[in-house]
Amino acid sequence: SPTGALTRLGPGLSSRPLFATGDPTETMRALYDTRRSYYEAAADLTIETEGLGKDALLTKVVELVTATWDLNLES
Repeated sequence: SPTGALTRLGPGLSSRPLFATGDPTETMRALYDTRRSYYEAAADLTIETEGLGKDALLTKVVELVTATWDLNLES
């Protein structure tokens, strides 16, 4: 979501020229609305990241990738 993306940017948001003017939430929402269909069309896999911490997200990525592709992780 746009709000989640802004949260992940955190303090780094202030160093991004695109967000230097206007309302960052509205800017992110416009970008999200414009780009979402392109991202979804290009994606092989998608993960809902809203509210996930880094460890939980990593776990979801590993679970999804191993369930989707035949990977031998027992090395």
